[in-house]
Amino acid sequence: MNLNTIGASMDEDSFSTGDGTATISCVVWGDDAPHSVVFENSEGSAITNQAGRYEVKSLSEGSTHTNTLKFVNFGFGQQGKYTCKVVYTEGESPLAELTTTLTLLSAMMHPESLLLLTLPLFLRLNYG
Repeated sequence: MNLNTIGASMDEDSFSTGDGTATISCVVWGDDAPHSVVFENSEGSAITNQAGRYEVKSLSEGSTHTNTLKFVNFGFGQQGKYTCKVVYTEGESPLAELTTTLTLLSAMMHPESLLLLTLPLFLRLNYG
């Protein structure tokens, strides 16, 4: 394995748009797939597949190896820093440690709140 032909990347910032999911991708390239790619939360705990909570997947296409962590029910409490650790040889230190900050971008309008916002205007225009 030629270490000059190995690389990894991950966005510094990742976002969820409020649909209940969030996905972080860690892309590794090299002739061989890495031995392991581990996602960790801000406390350093490894995140693994957990039904209804996390989905961890790896896909290799040629020399590109895409590793994803999907949050199935993402909420404000899960925002923060997440790290992707890439290990090419079992027992060795990670070749790369990449960190992203995951943020939930969300705004909701409930129909009843629209009524509260428009009622004073309606009353002023019609009775004012």
